[in-house]
Amino acid sequence: MLWILQDIHTYLIISFVAMCVLLFKVLYKKCQIELEKSIEDVKNSIEDLEKRKLTTERHLEHLRQELEEARQNVDKAVQEAEIEAKRITEKSAISITKAIERKQEDYQKEIEKIRTGLYSELQIRMSELIIKEIENRLKEFKTNREFQNTGINNAIKRLELLNTKNED
Repeated sequence: MLWILQDIHTYLIISFVAMCVLLFKVLYKKCQIELEKSIEDVKNSIEDLEKRKLTTERHLEHLRQELEEARQNVDKAVQEAEIEAKRITEKSAISITKAIERKQEDYQKEIEKIRTGLYSELQIRMSELIIKEIENRLKEFKTNREFQNTGINNAIKRLELLNTKNED
């Protein structure tokens, strides 16, 4: 009986070992399959990330180029705007200078008109005063002339009277 017990123990031990080996093989294979899947997934993920990295680097380089082009365009636009602003400023300065010169010419013409008008008015007033003075002198002269004519006429009459008396 011992022998049977020993056989059962052996059988159990062998069965246990066989079961452990089978379980190990099954579990090991499943774990190995899962591990290989995981390794494959990690490899695929790494490859995908490397592809994304390359794509991202290309995109980043493209964006850098676009940024540089945009900077150049902005610099060019700023330079053109500065040139245009300078041209407009110069044009405005010339326009303002011309407008000032025209206004000064207009003011000079207006001053000359006023001066001419005042000079003409002065001449007219002077002429009026001279004419009045001449009229006054002519009146005096006429009065003196009449007085002289009266004196001469009286002298002629006296002479005629004397002549007539002398003739008588």
